[in-house]
Amino acid sequence: DSFTAYCIGWTQEPDARALLFLMDTDHLTPAQLNEALAASMRTGFYTVENGQGVYTGMLAEGRFHGTGEFRWHNGNVYTGQWADGKQHGQGCYVWTSGVSYTGGFDRGERHGQGVMLWTDGSSYTGGIDHGVYSGKGVMVWPDGSSYTGDFADNRMSGTGVMRWPDGSCYSGGFLDGVQHGQGVFTAADGSVITGVWQHGALTK
Repeated sequence: DSFTAYCIGWTQEPDARALLFLMDTDHLTPAQLNEALAASMRTGFYTVENGQGVYTGMLAEGRFHGTGEFRWHNGNVYTGQWADGKQHGQGCYVWTSGVSYTGGFDRGERHGQGVMLWTDGSSYTGGIDHGVYSGKGVMVWPDGSSYTGDFADNRMSGTGVMRWPDGSCYSGGFLDGVQHGQGVFTAADGSVITGVWQHGALTK
C-alpha cells in the first residue's frame, strides 16, 4: 500500500497513515524508529504493549485486526473481534467494577444486539445503538421487576409491559422511563384499570 511504499522509499509523498506514524515516532532514535517501523508492519498473532495496555491476538500491518484480547492498565478487558484497531464484530467487554457487556460492536462502540450485566443482578438484553439502549429489549431488576418492550436513549419509551414482583403489571405506552399514553394496569388481586397515563400518573 502507499504507507509501505513511503516507508521503503518508493514514493516521497506520505499518505495519512504515514503522516500519523511520523508524528507518533518523531521523538524516537533511529534504532527505535526502525523497531517501530517493523512493529507497524506485523501481520499474524502477536502480543504487543502500548501506553494503554497489552493486546494479544491477530494483527494486520500492525493494527489489531481479527480476534484478540486487550487488557487496559486500569483493569478493563475486551475479548473478541477487531477491525483496523477498533472493537468491531462480536465481543465481550468487562469493566473493573464487574459490569460486563457481551454482543455487537461497531468501530469501537457497543452496537447491535447485546447483553449488559450489572453486579447488583440487573440485566439488559436487546438492541443497542452506538452505546445507547434502543429498539426492542428486556430489562430485569434485582427485586424481580422486569420490562419488555421499546427503548430509546437508554429509557423505556414506546410500547411495553412492566411486571412487578407482587404479580401486578402494566401494558401500554411508555415515555422517558414511565407509563405514558394508553395502557392497562392489572393489580395483584386481578382488578383491571384501563386508562390514559401522563408521565407516570393515571389521568382518566
